[in-house]
Amino acid sequence: MSRSSNTDAVRGSPDSLANLLLATLSGGMVGLSDSLGVLRRGGAEVRADLRHVVRGDGVLVKPDAPIVPIDAVYQADAGGGDGPMVAATDTDHGAGLKSAYVFAYSRPRLDRPATVSLSAAQVGFSGEGRVYVYDGVTGRGSVQAARTPIRLVLHRGPPYHGAYITIVPVGASGIAFLGDTGLFASLGRQRIPALSDDGHATHATIRFAPEEGPIDLAFYARSAPAVRATAGTAGRLDYDATSHLYQVPITPARSTSR
Repeated sequence: MSRSSNTDAVRGSPDSLANLLLATLSGGMVGLSDSLGVLRRGGAEVRADLRHVVRGDGVLVKPDAPIVPIDAVYQADAGGGDGPMVAATDTDHGAGLKSAYVFAYSRPRLDRPATVSLSAAQVGFSGEGRVYVYDGVTGRGSVQAARTPIRLVLHRGPPYHGAYITIVPVGASGIAFLGDTGLFASLGRQRIPALSDDGHATHATIRFAPEEGPIDLAFYARSAPAVRATAGTAGRLDYDATSHLYQVPITPARSTSR
C-alpha cells in the first residue's frame, strides 16, 4: 500500500465490500467491473453496496489522503514479521477534530485468526483526552481514554475479512461526532465540509446531493443533547444504550443542498 491514487475495478457483490472500502480509502477512483446484465439483475444489491461510497448524486465521499500502513507495520516487517496489516487514513477538520479510518486484516492468509492492538496516538491523536472508537462491522462502539490500547479482533469472513474502525475525538463539548456512518468515510469533506466544537456544542455543515435526504447522523454524548438544524429539519433523536450512540435524521431544506 502506498500514497497512490490508483485503484482497480471491483465487483458489486457482498464479498466485494472490503474491495470497495479500500478503493474508497485509496483516495482514487472507485469502479465496478460487473456486466450490465449483472447490474440489471442485482441492481438493488449493488446500489446498497455503493451507498457506503457515494452521495446520492454519485460524488465519492473519501478521506483527505490515501490509506497507508501505520509505522509499526513497517517496523515489524523490517524485522521479518508477518503480523496483521494495519493501515489508516483520516479526515482532519482542524482544531483537533480529526477522524481516523483504520483497516486491519490477517497476513499471510485472510482466514488466519488474529487480534491486533494499536493506540490512538499511532493514527494521529494526542495521548490526552478521550476518543470514541466505532466498529464498522458491528455498528457499535465505545468511548475510552486516548492512551488506552484499542484491541481489534480480525473477523474471518464478510463483510471485510478483517476489522474496520473509525476513531473520533470527544470534543470540548463532550460530543464525539461520527457523521454519516452509512458511508465508509463518515466525515469525508464531500459530506461534512465543515466541523467545529466551541466547548458548548458541535457545529457541522452537511452537504446533500440534489433531492437527497434524509440521512442519519451519529454521535456520542455524555448526556442527551438538543439538536437544531439551521436549515432543513432535524428528526427524532434515537439513543442506543449499548453503543452510547445518538442518531438523528437530518432533512435538507428544499432550496439548498446543505
